[in-house]
Amino acid sequence: MTSRKKPRIAGLKLPDRCTIAEVADLNAHIASLLADPAAQEIRVDCTEVLAIDGASLQCLAAAARSTREGQRLVFVDPTPELLRAAEWTGMGALFAPAPAP
Repeated sequence: MTSRKKPRIAGLKLPDRCTIAEVADLNAHIASLLADPAAQEIRVDCTEVLAIDGASLQCLAAAARSTREGQRLVFVDPTPELLRAAEWTGMGALFAPAPAP
């Protein structure tokens, strides 16, 4: 029998409106989570996003590219508005359901 250690999960919740005005704070928050050596999974709760601009989408895309080996960034329940904005900007694949670890 093998035992699997449960991954340490960290997370943040996106606000209903993600704009360039908040992107510096979003970037800093995600960067701090990514820098945590114990965080194996970072969950970004997208359940309340009603509007998101290109700067915020780029911030999320950069974060997804910045994960370390053994670490993953998961977008939880992206709203139709978020998915539509991501598709319009060519970033739809970023929000595709993640495979199980």
